[in-house]
Amino acid sequence: MDTPKLKILLLGPPEVTLEDRPVLIKRRLNRALLFYLAAQNNPVTREEICNLFWPDAPEEIARKNLREALSRLRTSIGLTDLIFSEGEQLFLNPERVWVDSREMDRLITPLMSSSEMYRGSALPEWMVAQMKEGFALCRANRFMQGTTLDNAAGFENWMELTNQAYRYSRIKIVDRLVDHYISGGNLEEALIWLGKGIDINPFDEDWNYLALICLRDTGRIQEMIDYITYMEKLYQQQEEELPARFTAFKTDAIARKEIENHLPTDWPEQEEDEPPFICREHELELLNQALRKRGVLLVQGEEGIGKTRLLKQFYITQPYSPALLYCRSLPLGRNTPFMALTQPLRDQIQEVVWQALEPSDRQLLSHFYYHVLHGTEGFTLPVSAGEPQRVLENVFYAFLNLLKITASNRPLLFVLDDAMWMDQASISLISFLIEHKFFDQYGLLVILVSPEGDNPDLDALLQRRSRSRKLETIRLVALQKREIGLFVQRIFGKTADEALVKKVQSQTGGNPFFLIECLRAMQQKNISSDQLSDFGACSPPESIVRLVRGKMNLLEKASAAALSAAAVLGRTFYIDVVEEMTGITDEALVAALNELSLKGFISANLEDRTEGSYVFSREVERGIILDQLGPAEKRRLHLRAAKALLSRRPRQPAFAKEIAFHFETAGETQPAVKAWLEAGRYAGSKYSKDETYLSYGRALDLISRLPAGYDESVIYQAANEWGNYAHDQDDSRTCEKIYQRCLEVGEATHSLLLIGTGLSGLGRAADFLYEYEKSTDYFQRAIFYLSNTGYDAELIKALSRLGIMQFGRDEYTRAYELLTDALKRDPATKDQDSLDNRVNILSYICILHIFFGEPGKAEKIAAEMARLSVLVKRRSARVQGHALLAMAQYYNGRVQEALLTFRVNHSMAETLQVRFWLSLLELVAAMAYLHNGDLDKSWYFIDRVHRREANFPQEKLFIQAVKIKGDIFRSLRANDKAHGYYDQVFRSNVINYPAVESRSLAAVMLADERKNTDALELIQRSIKEAKQKNFAGIGLKARMYALLLFLEKTTLEEFEHQTDALQQEISRRELLNHDVFESWVPAALAELRGDQARALAGYCELQQRMAASQNVWMEFLALRKIIGMTKKGDDTGGRARTRVKELLAGIALHAESPAIKGSFQKFRNKWRRYVNDMST
Repeated sequence: MDTPKLKILLLGPPEVTLEDRPVLIKRRLNRALLFYLAAQNNPVTREEICNLFWPDAPEEIARKNLREALSRLRTSIGLTDLIFSEGEQLFLNPERVWVDSREMDRLITPLMSSSEMYRGSALPEWMVAQMKEGFALCRANRFMQGTTLDNAAGFENWMELTNQAYRYSRIKIVDRLVDHYISGGNLEEALIWLGKGIDINPFDEDWNYLALICLRDTGRIQEMIDYITYMEKLYQQQEEELPARFTAFKTDAIARKEIENHLPTDWPEQEEDEPPFICREHELELLNQALRKRGVLLVQGEEGIGKTRLLKQFYITQPYSPALLYCRSLPLGRNTPFMALTQPLRDQIQEVVWQALEPSDRQLLSHFYYHVLHGTEGFTLPVSAGEPQRVLENVFYAFLNLLKITASNRPLLFVLDDAMWMDQASISLISFLIEHKFFDQYGLLVILVSPEGDNPDLDALLQRRSRSRKLETIRLVALQKREIGLFVQRIFGKTADEALVKKVQSQTGGNPFFLIECLRAMQQKNISSDQLSDFGACSPPESIVRLVRGKMNLLEKASAAALSAAAVLGRTFYIDVVEEMTGITDEALVAALNELSLKGFISANLEDRTEGSYVFSREVERGIILDQLGPAEKRRLHLRAAKALLSRRPRQPAFAKEIAFHFETAGETQPAVKAWLEAGRYAGSKYSKDETYLSYGRALDLISRLPAGYDESVIYQAANEWGNYAHDQDDSRTCEKIYQRCLEVGEATHSLLLIGTGLSGLGRAADFLYEYEKSTDYFQRAIFYLSNTGYDAELIKALSRLGIMQFGRDEYTRAYELLTDALKRDPATKDQDSLDNRVNILSYICILHIFFGEPGKAEKIAAEMARLSVLVKRRSARVQGHALLAMAQYYNGRVQEALLTFRVNHSMAETLQVRFWLSLLELVAAMAYLHNGDLDKSWYFIDRVHRREANFPQEKLFIQAVKIKGDIFRSLRANDKAHGYYDQVFRSNVINYPAVESRSLAAVMLADERKNTDALELIQRSIKEAKQKNFAGIGLKARMYALLLFLEKTTLEEFEHQTDALQQEISRRELLNHDVFESWVPAALAELRGDQARALAGYCELQQRMAASQNVWMEFLALRKIIGMTKKGDDTGGRARTRVKELLAGIALHAESPAIKGSFQKFRNKWRRYVNDMST
């Protein structure tokens, strides 16, 4: 149950209640003391209270009075824990009281320091709610209203100061909420808060005047008149005179009351199927503020940006429409006096307003219109431009009076649309109205301008207004992606994805007119929402074409030439290239580009830090400009563009694609092919597959049209470079298409080189698809055509590819023969073909030497290959060379060096995404991390390889990845899981390196499980297959495992003789883990002989060697033997047990992956039990 709180109300006449029942506190002083304490946010001292309440009493008496008063308070209220005393300080228990002034302080004080409180714009809704909540606590205009205390001047002063703060807070709340609602156009709510403010201060002239404005603007004319009458009486009672502007307000309102019912409320220009108005909320708020403040507002923005639509939306959404006068200027009316104003005035000024005008003014305006402006002699300006038209002063005054009548009951919204085309006479009249402060009192003048037109007279007017700081400005910018997405969704009823929004933004520049017209055109062509991705492929609507042509027709000659050149160059273009194309230089080019920018065609490229380029604002406009060019002019400009780029961007491959495009469009195919090949190389270096395919594809397409027109070497280059790139991407189908076309071109031109190249490439594509018979046929035919023709590089390539295919078929001896034959034929020169051939040949020879148990030879080859790969332009060659170097280092036992090579080259491999060599590099990393005991990284990389290679289940990399996963669980003695992976390897039904090695390792596990018959059968099969495939390394280790695991199958002498021979060969070859056998075999032999001391020394030597090489799993094998051979308390055994704990703790830090965490925990528990068992 909640503890009841004492409720104290101070914002008005004080009240005290407890559980909604009044609390009687008899003495006035006691009540005042309680109210004072309740109003404090912080504890107060006894001395402060005594000085306030008993200023003239001696301290001792004052303190006695305070104690008695506090005691009476506790008794009267009945709450013993109401007042807390801590030393000299007193305060009310916050758990037992609720005070309205404190609550108001909590709500309002933080807002007072907010910048939002000192702006005139709309407030956030949460602030409005908080201010209202705080104000609602106020029950009267005075703090502690009606409270007095005799002989306590200090208390009275405190109460007066607090009341001033209370009053200020309330006034500030009212003031800000009035601004908030007026800026949002909610005049009814503004009137409610003005009423609250006037209740605080009935004679506040600004609030009263604002209330009259709101009454008038909401059409409540009679209420406004009645309120002014009430104010007259109020001022008479005070013997004061009502301010003159209030009296004038009443006089005008009575005189013009009838006009209110005849003012138009519709926007003068209506559009069929008008699109929805979206966004621009901030600009609408600024317009609301401007209308309430009165004055002059400038709205700027390019043509079609939505200036008129913004004003219309603002007008039609006003709860109480202002009086409206809408004038639009036209370019052709620029030289016709008053053209901007006369027709709109005739159409929009109502007869009732005209009749309310003084007869003399009415006659003056009528005569001027019919007899001066439209007289037989016409009207000319009597003075030079920019000077006030003094001879028209009477006419101007009459017009001013007419507008005053129009704005007598509602503010006037005077809109000058396309004001940059306004004639000088109209500008003079507007200037007259501004000088006579008409808009400061009666409404808002909104001037809409676009940069497409130049009007010095209007500029001068705006500058004068701006200098006096009386000009507000709104600049409309293009719609952003979010707003464009809303447009598309509103029109098509489908959410636009990011790609579509980006395309729409590129085409239209976010200009609402272009956006609406393009979307409408799509609707009219019955393009469904599912086909929106084709936006931009549609021809531009005629409305946009007319607009763009109109803008182009107004351009200077140099500007038009620069525009055509820029359009041909593309969406983004460089100034110096346009200069080279057009011959326009210096100031003339600057002027031309400035005009194009002013007209909205182009804008500075903000992404170019050199500030040397522009971008077209709208791609649809650029397309229209290009459509205006004839075929001959297009060819001329594209050829000039290509030559200009070659001249201004020499030896810069980033521009090769643009150069190629321009040459091709101009019909210059030979230089186009050369540039497309350069573009393909550049795109490949930037890892852009799409751009690379596009560039090489264009080159080969051009060649195919007329192959006889191109040099054989160029065709070979195109097919070879693209074919190699596609092969690196594992794209066999594209490879097939490339080389098929190469073959066809070769046959058409009778080129043995191109025929052989095409056949060789088709053989490689067939090999990738495991179509070995077809692949062999292609390669043999390629070798036939390329033999004795002088094309040695391509012949060597065909021979090496045939060898690589044999490697893929697991025919390792035949593969080695073909590859070494190819290597012998290679001239070992530094040309690219020779270098690339050698890297490819040496790659597979290196792997074969590892398979054949010759890792030393493999490492020498790998080191040479890594050096050569840096010289090859094909960037994947470096990854290829270093992946094999890491592999050779690992199999030579230099595991840490292998990891270093991996780390240096892995990021490039990932960037290039050359699947095969990336997977090989990560395979090596997985094996190396497993060797070091980092299970998390080992699993991470091998799982990546496993997932990546799952699409190629017949390849060795996939099988090797499965095998290594088995190795991880075998190391953790999770034999069931390990057998599962090894069995998956066996089910591939191939005899290759990972399969044969998996059999020998699975046999070791079976022996550990005491399944000796199965283990012996499996290891003997492994030895047989290793001999069959010449896997000497696997065979030697398998034979050693057979001897060590099945000692009962041989005599001591045979064991010693055979192990000695095997050990010497393993060490000679420097096979991986050869150092394991160098210590393990002698130790095992000593154990067989019963020489425990020598055996223990051998296992200790093994443990130390494994610790030095970071081979944790073999170190565990040695530690197991050491612990098993020592007793509790033995130093050697103690050190071994400590080392086991260290190893387990180290591995645990890197065994968090969910796939292996549980298996490691079981492994750790088994070791802990083993160590404990051996200790006891």
